[in-house]
Amino acid sequence: MTHDKLSRQLEGLWHDSYKAPGYMILRTVVELHQPTPEGRYPKVLCQGCSMTEVNLYVDYPCQTIRVIEKEL
Repeated sequence: MTHDKLSRQLEGLWHDSYKAPGYMILRTVVELHQPTPEGRYPKVLCQGCSMTEVNLYVDYPCQTIRVIEKEL
């Protein structure tokens, strides 16, 4: 699932936000774990997990996004 599609799916939960506790937290996590812009690195990385100052690069989708997608 692309990041945009995941974001749209979360927007669908907005109308049922009273039924989905933690919607804003989940939305914030998804926004933090977005893919790097195309062409910045040789492959697409997770901006939330990758820490370039310590040379830690995590592919997108990361484990966090995979778990969220699975549960939705």
